[in-house]
Amino acid sequence: MINSTSKTGSALPPQYVAKKSTSGSQSGSQQNSADSLNASSLETLQGVLQSQPEVRPDVVAKGQQLAADSHYPPLEIIQKLSEMLVNSRDLSNHE
Repeated sequence: MINSTSKTGSALPPQYVAKKSTSGSQSGSQQNSADSLNASSLETLQGVLQSQPEVRPDVVAKGQQLAADSHYPPLEIIQKLSEMLVNSRDLSNHE
């Protein structure tokens, strides 16, 4: 399986990560404020994004390591993806 190269929580502080509601479906007026985005939160998120490096050397190094590995991705993954592609619906026909 291909694992994420992102470290959990490395981009955003926990208070800005969306939380899923555990109390079932809620109408728009009953949503928890943690599930919404206001202007100040948006500005803070944009600031955090802009403070992130454009190139992450650790992720580039991991990509180079995987690209050099002749056994990556594993054959099982390639076969499973092939099956999924063959069995997927053709979305190019707009019916």
